[in-house]
Amino acid sequence: MKKHNRREFLKLSGLAMAGSMVPFSACTTTEQAMVVGTPISHDQKLRVGLVGSGGRGTGAANQALNADPNTELVAVADLFSDPIDNSLEILKMRHGDRVNVPDEHKFTGFDGYQKVIDLDVDVILLAAPPAFRPAHFEAAVNAGIHCFCEKPVAVDALA
Repeated sequence: MKKHNRREFLKLSGLAMAGSMVPFSACTTTEQAMVVGTPISHDQKLRVGLVGSGGRGTGAANQALNADPNTELVAVADLFSDPIDNSLEILKMRHGDRVNVPDEHKFTGFDGYQKVIDLDVDVILLAAPPAFRPAHFEAAVNAGIHCFCEKPVAVDALA
């Protein structure tokens, strides 16, 4: 899978934004309607990783899984194992086998986010406490992984 750098991400985001402003009636063919990149095959799963499995993280993962039937949660990281287990229990009740997180993809500790990134997920949901997000976000961007950050994206620890 091709990794994107920040410039490509911004360029593609700008194209997507511009394309979203075009009325649907103006698009007469599939080629004209495709504004950004190559479409994802319907049988291809979008691999999602979650960092921070508390209430916000569980909610973000639930929304990601609700967004498209081809999404699959494949990894979770948190400081402790209890929130991971609680989150996965809730998500499995709602989404069944689309929550596919084996024990070796449950990461605890301060470096868990990096282990999720190392799994080469397609999208990472960053929902850990805001003080940790700048490091998590930087690592995900450097790895070329698409990110969803809960707000606030970051806090200034020096303020």
